[in-house]
Amino acid sequence: MVARARKSYLDDTSYLTADFIARVKEELERTGFVTDEHKFAPYRETMVEHRDLIAERLEQAGFRGSVGTGFLNGHPQAGYAYYIYDEGRFHSQDALDRAVRAWLDMRYGVR
Repeated sequence: MVARARKSYLDDTSYLTADFIARVKEELERTGFVTDEHKFAPYRETMVEHRDLIAERLEQAGFRGSVGTGFLNGHPQAGYAYYIYDEGRFHSQDALDRAVRAWLDMRYGVR
């Protein structure tokens, strides 16, 4: 009997459509990051796991930034968020974390 490898949701790259890449590019240019909490983004660490593919397709679409990955923990509503971001956009990790937290606060109506 041959054992089969189990497929994981992390193996699925079907979300990497031209529309998805265009939306990611627009959001990176607007805010500097895209989290797994964005309505158009896949859940959990999927984008983080596919950073290289996303970066390659963003470059093909004309994005001139450098794509990094991150994780934020301890948000009162979201709990945590995985994200990709434009590495040239923020002067520090703290500034990036504050921006992601503020976006999550707005998304979930936290005051």
